[in-house]
Amino acid sequence: MQMGPYAVAELRAAEQLNSYQAVPPDGGLKLFVTDTLDDPNAAETQFRSALQLIAASRREANEIKARANVAVVIGNPPYAELANGAGGWVENGGLELKSRCAAQ
Repeated sequence: MQMGPYAVAELRAAEQLNSYQAVPPDGGLKLFVTDTLDDPNAAETQFRSALQLIAASRREANEIKARANVAVVIGNPPYAELANGAGGWVENGGLELKSRCAAQ
């Protein structure tokens, strides 16, 4: 969760929209400061009051991750052989999927 990459993504997306004289969609660009691989159903870590905007961004991202398919692109590094098993809920389905599978 780094603000630098988030800020660059937001600026580039806004620049692209501007180049086509377009406006952002209702609800914004859906860019979030979050860990994409973090399980959206796991208990939330408490953020200090100074980080409440990041906490709000994480909650909104978790709502989307919990109900929609999320495409994750892992770049360079890590390489596949080094990243195996490090995909968190994206790789193994997370807590909700494990619960459903155990009940069957």
